Amino acid sequence: MTYLNTHGLPAHHVVEAAVKDPVMTDYTRFVISAPDTLIIVSKIVADKRISSKEDEPGLWLEQAEFPLIALPWIVKTIEEKFWQLPSQGGLPNDVLHVDGSIAGEELKIKHVTKCSDDGEKGIKLQNLSRTAVNGRGNSQGVLLPNKLLQQAGLLQMFKNLCSKNNQLYPVVK
Repeated sequence: MTYLNTHGLPAHHVVEAAVKDPVMTDYTRFVISAPDTLIIVSKIVADKRISSKEDEPGLWLEQAEFPLIALPWIVKTIEEKFWQLPSQGGLPNDVLHVDGSIAGEELKIKHVTKCSDDGEKGIKLQNLSRTAVNGRGNSQGVLLPNKLLQQAGLLQMFKNLCSKNNQLYPVVK
């Protein structure tokens, strides 16, 4: 598997948003929808630490894919389990992740206490059923700082994509 080229996507793939990360400022996140798949491509400006691993000239890439039908579950889990206090229905303080099985794929949403060099908290979305692109790890995942989700509007874009596709919350096992 290779990374998607955001400038020449396959048929039926749409860039829904390109968001500059307000925390990890050398990251730009591309949210791409395909008929059954949500794809998040992160383009990171290469520096001396990672320049030998460039995937595009001057850039290092990360890509994570999820069943598109899982997007409402992702949104609901972030808002209701991670961003609410236990007394409001959120997760207990000692629980840091939620697992789900959607469309035959094993997904995990994790609270990350330090998702950037600035110490910003955030969320890690993982698809344990898909191996990393170009062999960089056992599974696909993406770190999303809270400021990216809230202030930069990525979570609202996810909600808009759910509405666009008339998606209801799936039953999660």
